[in-house]
Amino acid sequence: MDRLELTAVCLICLLASVAALPAFAAGLPPRTTTESGISDLSLAGPGVLETDAGIEANATSSSEASALSGESSGAVLWQSDSFRSTLSLSPQEGVSEYRICAYALANGTRSAAGCERATIAGDSTESVNVTGLAWPANASTTGRLAFELQPAGAPNETLDNRTLPVTVLTKGGDSDGDGLTNEEELKLDLDPLDADMDADGLTDGTEIDDYSSSPTSADTDGDGVRDGEEVEVGSDPTEADSDDDGLADDTELTVGTNPTDPRSTERLAIGGAALLYAGLGVVVLRRRDDGDGDDAESPPLSSNVPRATLNDAVATDSDENGSVPGSRIPDLLTDEDRVLHLLDRHGGRMKQSRIVEGTEWSKAKVSRLLSSMDDEDAIEKLSLGRENVISLDREWIEASTSTASPSSTADDAEDEDTDADAETDAPEAGADRTGRTPAARSDP
Repeated sequence: MDRLELTAVCLICLLASVAALPAFAAGLPPRTTTESGISDLSLAGPGVLETDAGIEANATSSSEASALSGESSGAVLWQSDSFRSTLSLSPQEGVSEYRICAYALANGTRSAAGCERATIAGDSTESVNVTGLAWPANASTTGRLAFELQPAGAPNETLDNRTLPVTVLTKGGDSDGDGLTNEEELKLDLDPLDADMDADGLTDGTEIDDYSSSPTSADTDGDGVRDGEEVEVGSDPTEADSDDDGLADDTELTVGTNPTDPRSTERLAIGGAALLYAGLGVVVLRRRDDGDGDDAESPPLSSNVPRATLNDAVATDSDENGSVPGSRIPDLLTDEDRVLHLLDRHGGRMKQSRIVEGTEWSKAKVSRLLSSMDDEDAIEKLSLGRENVISLDREWIEASTSTASPSSTADDAEDEDTDADAETDAPEAGADRTGRTPAARSDP
């Protein structure tokens, strides 16, 4: 054999050794490379809680198995309950009598769990049940479940093997350390291997025992704040509005108020109202500065000018002519609203001269404003002799026009004040500079 052949043989031996390492590391002899042997392994029985795809759980434990959500690499078993395994066995050449055994591999040792004999005739495949299996009480809670196929007359010879990783739970234990026993978690459809199923920052036991929140919902009350965060800030994870102030906890945390103190919301509302009032004051002051002069034009009116009925205006000592010396018109009203307010305070009708007195504006400004409001149907203007009567009620105007008598017209003519147009009118014919007619100047 030359050097090249010797190198090839050594390389083949090295590769074969590496391939056999996993089986030896598990405490088992190397698996025989053959198409026949163990297949279709499944576990069932009261001791089986969960199995991976390809490994069947029995019907009696299916509800418990569905509660487990972790990715178990194999099976999850109860330590105190028994289970069984079902395997399909294919015949080996020259062998008809077999022995199939199960072993628990844990703590670096191998413990026999149970064996079963089987006879395979011809080339058929037989299904074999290995019953009465249980995880050893003195073994650790993690390990591997191994199955070996042996000739019945040679127990030390292994024809095939199969291993399955397992996690073993005790009913009274707390595998995930969440404060609930494994058995309690399964009864509540929780995962005994996951301390915080909903990942909200609170363990399952804390949610159930301390806050009555749901361990499977990250936001029990649906207010937009995770249960763990609510506990951190002091709010109730089961109440969407912990302080019952009308704002959800999530809204309060967003705007910066305290979700556990209803007064914080009141303070926010007062502060907002103060800012709004200050802003309105600035706007009104600017508007008054721009439009209070005699020659300043009033802002355009619309047909739907709101009536101002402010009952909190101060009114004392009304005189016989209906004027209210002590009345106070709020400064925040527009010019049009001030006129409407005066009319409302005086029963809906006033002489134009009284409006001049009440507003302390010039006659020209009042005349222009009232003409504009009349055009917009905000008021009604009626001329009685040399005086104008302003009214909010059109029906009264129509009735007064149809029933007005000469005597009433003469009485109204005694008023000295007229509208702005009357200021430029010429004196009556025959009147002197005092405005009196020759008849008025004659001696009694």
